[in-house]
Amino acid sequence: SEVENNLGVLFTLMGKEKQGIEYFKMAAEKDSALEALNNLGFVALKYRNGFQAKQFFQRAIALNKNDAMASVGLGVAKLQNREFDAAKESLALSVTTFASDPFATLSYAYLLLDVDKEQAQARKVIEDYSKNQNNIETDPTFRQVIQDVNRVQEGSGSSESNLPSL
Repeated sequence: SEVENNLGVLFTLMGKEKQGIEYFKMAAEKDSALEALNNLGFVALKYRNGFQAKQFFQRAIALNKNDAMASVGLGVAKLQNREFDAAKESLALSVTTFASDPFATLSYAYLLLDVDKEQAQARKVIEDYSKNQNNIETDPTFRQVIQDVNRVQEGSGSSESNLPSL
């Protein structure tokens, strides 16, 4: 199944999602299907099919309840499905369970920022993560979320700025 999954990744990166999905589906039928199920979930999210993504991530979690990618993906799928309370609960759990996973932190921070309009709490999530990570200022993904938090903060009239401005 590793070969099929890798071929799925290759075709997806080449912009040939249909072929990639077929390889992911073949890999998902085999014993070590976890990575393929996660990949299918993220492809479904890309095409705004949160309900299908949710099913793939739930199947992945059934195989390994400690898989960070599946847990975060499930939270994002719930968010895409407009299940806001469930998404918040799921992503908050992912942040505490997988404290070193940057995508858990980013997903939860964006939920707080964009859905709940809780700029201060989003800022705290990023600050807590940055205390444990040395390279947050050089990570382009975190640079973007820091800019987004600062932009929203500036728009709210608050002068508080504990995050680095990049």
